[in-house]
Parts: sequence; C-alpha cells; structure tokens
Amino acid sequence: MSRSRAALALSLFLLFTALNAPRVAGATNFTPMWTLAGWNLRGNLGNLDSDPQPELIFSSKADDHFAIVDGRTGVIEREFPQFAYTTTGYETADLDGDGKPELLFTRSAGGSPLNTAYHWNGSAYVSVFSNTDAAQAWGPAHLRSATSNDIFENLANDIIIRDLNGNLLFRASTAIPGWVGASPAAQLVDLNNDGILEMLVMDVPDKAWMFKYTGAFTQLWSRPGWFLQADQNVDSDPQPELIGLNTTDYHYGLIDGLTGVVQNEFPAYTATQGSSLVPADLDGDGRPEVILLRPYTPTVPTLCQALKWNVSHFDTLFKHTDPEGQFFTVHLRSAGQTELVETVNDADYHDVRIRDAAGHVLFTASTNIPGWTNSSPTTFLSIIPDANGTLQSLLMDGNTVRAIHYGASFLPTWAATGWQFVGDVGNTDTTPGHEVMLNNVTDGRYGLFDVATGAEKKDFSNFKTPAGVFQAGDADGDGRNELYFSRVGGLGQPSLSTTYKWNGSAYATVYSNTDTLQGLSLEHLRAPSLTECLEVTNTDMRLRDPLTGLRLFTASSDLPGFTSLDMNASNIVSEYDLDGNGTNELLISDLNSVRAVRYAGFTAVPKPAEHLAFQVLPSAPSPFRASTTIRFALPNDALVGVRIYDAAGRQVRSIKRNFPAGRQELAWDGRDDAGHDAPNGVLFLAITANGNTQTGKLVRMR
Repeated sequence: MSRSRAALALSLFLLFTALNAPRVAGATNFTPMWTLAGWNLRGNLGNLDSDPQPELIFSSKADDHFAIVDGRTGVIEREFPQFAYTTTGYETADLDGDGKPELLFTRSAGGSPLNTAYHWNGSAYVSVFSNTDAAQAWGPAHLRSATSNDIFENLANDIIIRDLNGNLLFRASTAIPGWVGASPAAQLVDLNNDGILEMLVMDVPDKAWMFKYTGAFTQLWSRPGWFLQADQNVDSDPQPELIGLNTTDYHYGLIDGLTGVVQNEFPAYTATQGSSLVPADLDGDGRPEVILLRPYTPTVPTLCQALKWNVSHFDTLFKHTDPEGQFFTVHLRSAGQTELVETVNDADYHDVRIRDAAGHVLFTASTNIPGWTNSSPTTFLSIIPDANGTLQSLLMDGNTVRAIHYGASFLPTWAATGWQFVGDVGNTDTTPGHEVMLNNVTDGRYGLFDVATGAEKKDFSNFKTPAGVFQAGDADGDGRNELYFSRVGGLGQPSLSTTYKWNGSAYATVYSNTDTLQGLSLEHLRAPSLTECLEVTNTDMRLRDPLTGLRLFTASSDLPGFTSLDMNASNIVSEYDLDGNGTNELLISDLNSVRAVRYAGFTAVPKPAEHLAFQVLPSAPSPFRASTTIRFALPNDALVGVRIYDAAGRQVRSIKRNFPAGRQELAWDGRDDAGHDAPNGVLFLAITANGNTQTGKLVRMR
C-alpha cells in the first residue's frame, strides 16, 4: 500500500472509531527539517541563488546582525556583521535583469550610513554596489534604459541617482539652482510609455521639476507653487497627468506630465476642507474621468462633480450638492455598468446613495428603505452574490443589517435588526449562493444568515466577540465551505474550537475540543487539496485535521528540545515552501531556536489553476499580537486597496498595491498610517479590487 493510501486509511479509521483518542507521535509524518539556534527569523527573501529553494533572512539573537539562510537545509550561507536588524532596512530587487533578485541593505542609524547590494555569482554572495550616502530610501529603477537599472536614492536633503558601479549620475542639490533640500521627495513616472522612467522631483517650499535622461539627466520643466503627484492619463494626449495642490490655498489642479502646463484648476476643492480628486473610469471607455468631492460637514456643504475629457476640454458629466462624505465605484447592475456609492457618516446625518455614471440617483437609503433610522455608523459594507447570481448589497443602519439588490431597480430585500455584518463565508450548504456571518449587538454571538432571504440558518451561542473568531474554508473539496470557530479562554470560560459542516439538513458539529488556544488559521501543509488547522497557544502550537479532530503535530511533544513559543518573535509561526514541492513547510520560533518542520508522508503535486472569485480569506494569525498576514483571492490582476478600521469605524491603515490573479497575501505590521500601534480588539477589513469591495475581520490581542 502506498504511503498516501495508508495515511488515508488511518484517517478514516480514526474518524469512525476514536475521534478523541490520544495522538500517536509521528503517525502522520510531520518531521523536523532543521533547527537554527541563536537566530530570529525575519522573512523570506525568495530564491537568490542557483538552487530551487528560497533563502530566508535571519538576525542574530546576540547582536542582531543579519544572515542569509538556505530554506531547505537551514545552513547559514553568509552573515553580514555590518548590518543589524535594529539599524538597517532590507529588500530584494533584480538589479541586473537575470531573473534572480539581489539583496539590498540600507543602514540609516547606529553608525555611519551604508548601502550595499549583494548578488549570487554562482558560488558566493558578492557586493555589486555599495556607498555611504545617508539614504532614507533607495532602490532600482529603469531611468536610462528599459532593460537595465540604476539606483535611485532619497536622502533627507537630496535626491541622488547612481549606476550599479556606484558612479554618480545625478544629484538634485547641484543640478537644480536654488535647491533648498527641505524634506525633498521624488516620484518616477513613464511619461511616454517607453519603459524608461522620468523623475518628478519636489522640494519645499513650493517647487517641482521633471527630469528625463537624454544622454544626461535633463530638466523638462519646472513648476513653482505646486505639490504634485503622478497619476493616470485623463485626457487625449498620450502622457499621464499629475494631480497638484496649489501651495497658496491648497486647491486642486491637473498638470500635464510632459510639459508641466497647468491644464485645469479647481478652486472650489481644497485640501484644507478635506476635498479629494480621484481619477475613475465611469463610462468604461478605458480612460478615467475626474471625480472631485468637497465632503459634507455641518458648516461646509457638499460639492461633487464628475468631469470627462472632450477633445480639448473637460465637460461636466454631473454635479450635485447632496450631502456626501466619501465615495467609491462598483459594478452592481452588470459588469459593464459603473455606479458610484456615496456615503455620509456625520453626527447629524447618515445616508447611502447609489448614482449611475451620468449622475442619476438610482437609490437612496433614507428614502428607499422603509424604517431607515439614519443611526450612526452607516456604512456600505459588502457586495455578495446570492443563489440567482445577482448581487446583494449589505448596509449597516445603526444596529440593523439591511440588504438591497438590483432587479429593474434597487430594492430592499431583508433586514436583520440587532445584528452587525462580519463577513461573507461563501457557500456553506447545498443551495447555491452565499451565506454571511453576522454578530449580535446584545451579546456578541455569531449567527449565519442566508444572503438572499435574510433567514438565520444557525446560531452559534458558544462563540461571541471579541474572544470568539471564525474562518471558512473547504477542507474536504466538496465545493462547500466548512465553518471553523475558535474561542480564546479566559474570563471564566475555557478555550473552545468547533468545526461545523452542512450535512444535508443542518450544520452539524464535525469535531470539538477545549484545548488551550490563542489563535487558529487554516493551512495546506500536506497537499494543496488537504487542509489543517494551525492552533497557537501562548507556549505551544498544534496541527489538527479539520475533518476528524485528529492531532497531526504538536511542537512541545514532537520537536526534541522544544521549550516554548517565543511570543515576542516577529515571526512566531510562519509557512513557506522551503523545498519547492508546492506545499508549505512550518517555521516555528521557540525561545532559543527557529525550527523547520515538513510533511514527509507523500510528495505534493503542483496545484492546478483555480477559477477564483474575489474573496477575502481568513487572515493568519488571528488573533495576533504584533503582525498578521491579510489574505484574499483575485480572479484577475488588479490594483488592490486594503483599508483597516477600528471597532468605531475609524480608519487605521490604508494600503494600495498591484497584485496578480490568484490567492494573495499582504503582511501587516500592526501599525496605523502614522506608524503607531493599532488598537487591541476587533478590527475590520475592507478590500477593494476592480471596483468591488469585500470585507473581513481581524482580532488583535496583546
């Protein structure tokens, strides 16, 4: 019998005969790969050298200096005593275009500045670039050629460009007459779509310059009196426009990227009043329109307008003064139609409005939803497909979740009073369409609701916020998600983990235990088609089969010499594919060492291409202490916006980044936009891609 069939037979036997039987050590073949004592794991660098596995970056527990470690063997390949984690930043980038990234260090504190890049030459890591510029940020850029890089550096008082040999190509302080060097900044933008970047340089108090390489870095234009930001092409010429703020009164304008000419000014919209200028393609012609918003306050009326380029000027698509605080674009009626969702959440006014691309109001919550209370907070929450493939839009009206959908018009479909929206859990039963998880405002318990009808399908009274959290995932590959609940012990109640599965007529308990727990995540460590529950306590971690409850691995009993999890480590438990077989291995930080663990039962096969819907996946770990990984799935390449809110609805962090299609991960260090620690407790996610928004939840416990 093959190993895979033997493992399957063992699992089936345990399922039917001994769900809670003691685990036999080593029965499921999670085995140690290597142990590295005296070091802290800092991250995964990707594959830097000529073998197939990734390299990891560690720092010494003794003095914090960095080292490169081979992911498969745990062997230290090179140490960097001059670069310490507390004083040095690092990143990877392919400087020479050979398909392998180089490792870049920037030491900006704790000694003299030092920037060095290291390249694998076939037998060792050698320095290919080094200088002592006091760079606050630096990295490669195609500034002279579309196929080769130079090094762009942003200093506290200067902007510098060097080639890969360290030769100075450009220095703003000497190239620009009258340079002040007070907190300068620069952006790189491809003005003529040739793959070679131009450089927008800005200097306080009030001037911007555009430079292009033409044998030397040559000034194209300068523009006094404006702070500028590169953005999209909104008119009929080939180059992008820049969004500008006039330094006299901070009103918005559009500046041509190639010439520096101020094309349009918008004196009614100023940053001091919280106004915004956002390019967005409303009519689907591939060219963004310009949307301007001066948000509502009790003393300043709303002003909103959308402008479309028409041969030589902007025409107004629509203009209104309806109270509005913010907006975003979505596709609620069809993939080819764009709507604006406008919300206002002020102490004396709360509403949600849907408007078409021509500005016609299609729906207003306060007038189209009977019983709308205008209670704070009012938030447009999520867009979820129902059983018929139509989109249900969920809104919060105080302590009521309200659903609307589009037929011939937007109509309310159901309301759940006394509940708050938590997240979309996908399809969990045998009916098509999604279910959603709601949270009871009275006692914090979870409830599962049908998104099409609003009927409550299951009440989970044992799991309440903030101690209780849930995740959804398809562990058995039947196309339906199981529900995984976990409850952190304390305050007079034990820890509790329970998995529920639809059995054809009800959500039945698959297994349940009261083992001590601080956090739970779903992983794929044996094969892409198999799921494990990764459970973390304050001192230990376990792997459990989610369909049987069988313990597959426990660090304290299965790792010789294991002491206790290092809860102060930046990476307590991490999952990386260390051996290149298509599944992840575990990296576990105890008080003394980092330990790599792999599944040796059988070799995984590459995961087939997935047809994914846009979905927010469970973050891990959650609850988390210092950092967590936000996970989501994309059906197409997209510019993704991630916003994190606290329990009161205040924005904590906003991140925007391009991602390819597939299952994606975004590391979050637990800090807000100002660099301060985010609050403890429940945090909410709003992830937007291709005009659609999905939501999720995090729990921080320190």
